[in-house]
Amino acid sequence: MNNFLEKIFDFIMIFRNKNNLNSTYSYSYGENKTFMSGTEHLTLNSKTEALKAEVKKDVEALANEYKNHPESFLNYAQKAGTPVFRINHADKLLSFIDEEEGVIFENKGIKALFLSIITKQGIKFNTGTMFILRNGTIDALSMLHNFYKWYSWHKKLPGFDSRSQWLFKRYMKYPNADLSKLPIDDIICAEEAVARDKEATEFCLKIARETDGAKNVQKKMNEEGGANI
Repeated sequence: MNNFLEKIFDFIMIFRNKNNLNSTYSYSYGENKTFMSGTEHLTLNSKTEALKAEVKKDVEALANEYKNHPESFLNYAQKAGTPVFRINHADKLLSFIDEEEGVIFENKGIKALFLSIITKQGIKFNTGTMFILRNGTIDALSMLHNFYKWYSWHKKLPGFDSRSQWLFKRYMKYPNADLSKLPIDDIICAEEAVARDKEATEFCLKIARETDGAKNVQKKMNEEGGANI
C-alpha cells in the first residue's frame, strides 16, 4: 500500500516538473475537490476534510454501540438502501472478477453483468453498491473495515466511482505496472481510492489496539485485583 502511494506521488512530481505546473490543477467529485500545484502535494478542500472527520466520528460511535456484532452494520447499510446478498462460495465466485467479499461499489459492463447474475438481480450492465458475503460467521474487524469504506461512500467522499476502484484494484494487483501513461485525472482517482482504503485500515487498527488494550487491562485487573495497573 505505501509503495503504491509513493509511486503515485512520484508520478505526480514528474507530471508537475514536465508541465511546469505553477498554477493549481483541480479534480472535482460532487462537492469535493482535490487541488494540486507545482509546489504542494494533493490537498483536499474543507468540505472533504470535514466529511472525513464526520465519517470517523460517526463510525466510531456506531462501533462503540454495535461492539462485535457485524450484522448490526449490515442492517444499518440495508436500512440506508444498500442491498446485502448472501451467496454460497461468494469468495470463489468474486475472485473471478478480482473482487473480495464485503462491500462492492458500483460497476459497469461485464463485471456488472456477472454481479447481477450471481445476486439474481436479472441482466444488468450497471450495478450499484452492495454487500456480498458467504453464509456463516462474519469477521468483526473485516466487517468494520468494509463498513467504514461503505460509510465514506455513503457520505459521498471521492474514490468509490467505478474508474477509481478499477484503478485501485488494478495497481494493487500489479504494483509494478507503469503509471506513466495514465492521465492525471486517473492518477488522482487512484490516489483518492487508496486514501479511502488507508483511512479505513487506520481506523480498524486503532479499534483493534484499543480492544486489545482493554482486554489486557481487564486481564491484569483480574490477576491483580485491580491494583497497580
